[in-house]
Amino acid sequence: MIQRRQRSLKLFVGTMLGLVVLGATQGCGPPPIERLTNAPIEGYEETLERIREDPVVFLRESYAAARKLDSFSTGFTRQERLGILGGQLKPIEHMIAEYRADPLSIRFTWTDEDSEYLQAVYVDGKNDSKVRLLPRYGMFGLPGSAQDFPPHWAVLFNKSKFPIMDFGPKRLMQKTLARIEAAEEFGGVKIAVSDATEIGDTKESCFHFELRYPKDDAFKPKLQDLYIHTDTKLPVATFLWLPNGGDLERTGATLDAMYQYTGLDPAAPISDETFVIDANKKKEENKGEKKEQKEKQDKG
Repeated sequence: MIQRRQRSLKLFVGTMLGLVVLGATQGCGPPPIERLTNAPIEGYEETLERIREDPVVFLRESYAAARKLDSFSTGFTRQERLGILGGQLKPIEHMIAEYRADPLSIRFTWTDEDSEYLQAVYVDGKNDSKVRLLPRYGMFGLPGSAQDFPPHWAVLFNKSKFPIMDFGPKRLMQKTLARIEAAEEFGGVKIAVSDATEIGDTKESCFHFELRYPKDDAFKPKLQDLYIHTDTKLPVATFLWLPNGGDLERTGATLDAMYQYTGLDPAAPISDETFVIDANKKKEENKGEKKEQKEKQDKG
């Protein structure tokens, strides 16, 4: 009986800690790193020449394109190194992400069958601007129930590098440009631009930017691979790598974070009804159906 109570207490504590996060904790270890770059694409020589003359100008154009996104739906892949003393590279997460700029609204729906979470929803100014998070399981292996938490708890408990409000192409480009500007104090960023190439399973056509930051800037990763769509100018993926002092710069031991947007659709239908937890929505629909049935019975 005592051992059973101890197991139940451990499960309760683990569940409560898990509920406060948005990070990736499923799986036994990180999969091997696979580079996205495939065969080069011809026909972008003039554009590449212009970009290479001043890469930052094109990155600002990418930021401008991202700022124009009022709403969208996208596949979102994330992998981050989390924790103290160098951290641990967590397994890759796969999600469907839905976004609205005003009011800032974000919903993540995890698509991995073994994911710790099913959904997370954030709407600025609603629900005290807290994240509503639905875990896959609750206590004793029962289905999880949605609960509300401050967005910064994900960072506080080393479960995500950034709060949910930092999601999206606009924030990615905004932070990248801010870091480039800040690095001028330490000698500036070295930027190389590769030929256009198709990346990822959806074979999106992208320019590859390699950014090397000075050793004295404020962030640990000193190498960034950034992939910008050749047509939309929106960021498609970025990889951030830690220095290791060796020849192999891009390995599972050096990857600090990876974010990828797949099949971004700015025409996807987005409304207030998008930014709810599906389980809660179904409960409300079921309540409505039962009420309607009861009214019909009363009238009959």
